[in-house]
Amino acid sequence: MKERLYNILWIDDEHEKLQSTKTIAKSKELNLIGFKSLNGGMTDLEKNYNFYDGVLLDAKIFKHEDDQPGTEDTEYVHRAKERLLQFTKKQFQVFVFTGQAEAYDSVSFKKSFPNIYRKGNTNDRNRLFDDLKTAAENLSDTQLKHQYRHILRVCDEKYFGKELFEKLFSLIKDIESKERLVKTEDKLNTIRKIVELLFYKLGELNIVPSERLGK
Repeated sequence: MKERLYNILWIDDEHEKLQSTKTIAKSKELNLIGFKSLNGGMTDLEKNYNFYDGVLLDAKIFKHEDDQPGTEDTEYVHRAKERLLQFTKKQFQVFVFTGQAEAYDSVSFKKSFPNIYRKGNTNDRNRLFDDLKTAAENLSDTQLKHQYRHILRVCDEKYFGKELFEKLFSLIKDIESKERLVKTEDKLNTIRKIVELLFYKLGELNIVPSERLGK
């Protein structure tokens, strides 16, 4: 396992067919977490923003996860950008990875999305992965996440998932913060929720008896 791994939200209606791209990205320390649509991807990012280190979009995406082929549109990538600009809790640099020639060759599209890279072009792909890592490293939370990566590793989806990550990393951020914005009693409440979630997940994994957890 890589010592450092950057979690990248990837909204692409065909991401499930691009497993080789995910594999190559993983070898470059990038974990591409795919969604097909504007609402699917942005809802998850807004809920789990601490978990993500970057955003990668296709030029044409669906509006909803269950939309049918043929309904994907460039309108939704513009809406995704608008939602990212309005999101004040964390600022992400936007990257576009597309096989749509009309988008890549469009002057107006490039004005809206200057960080655009061509699918099927190895140089563009490698440049994209390098630029994604650089942008991720420039986020204020990234070094803190790497400092505590051995603790946060339990938040992998095969163990405790993003829900625990949000709670645990928020607690770490407050402990490390000089301002100490969260009151002690609120920290204790967060710790209690983390412990409860841990035990429920351990029950689901059959590591502890689930009947003791009130299930």
